Amino acid sequence: MIRYLLDANVFIQAKNQHYGLDFCPAFWDWLIYANTKGVIHSIEKVKEELTVGDDALATWAKSLNEEFFLPIDDSITQAMSAVSRWVDQKYKMGQKTTFLRLPIITLFPTPLHIALQLSPMKNSRPRLLRSKSLTFAES
Repeated sequence: MIRYLLDANVFIQAKNQHYGLDFCPAFWDWLIYANTKGVIHSIEKVKEELTVGDDALATWAKSLNEEFFLPIDDSITQAMSAVSRWVDQKYKMGQKTTFLRLPIITLFPTPLHIALQLSPMKNSRPRLLRSKSLTFAES
């Protein structure tokens, strides 16, 4: 079974475009259902981003169980070093700085740790997130 790790923009764009919480509650119910089946997750950093506001999405995110938003533990923090080394080898200084500043950087080592497929929206920034696949050698 493929499992997915969702970035904040998946939730934000769904709410703002075609799947408003009041317009299409079945989508949001499905996300919860898929999480209970182990198909999708997100991380605590995403929950922090979603709950900053005072809107329906923030309320929804706050209502989810602890298993929906995975914690960042020491093994993920260590894996972030592998991500940083990979970025350092592949990109120029300006690109590296942009990439490593993004909140999504926290998502990349999580699949290394719990074998999830990273799932940002297609129009994520910067371009290098769309155009490169990540492969890491064990160190």
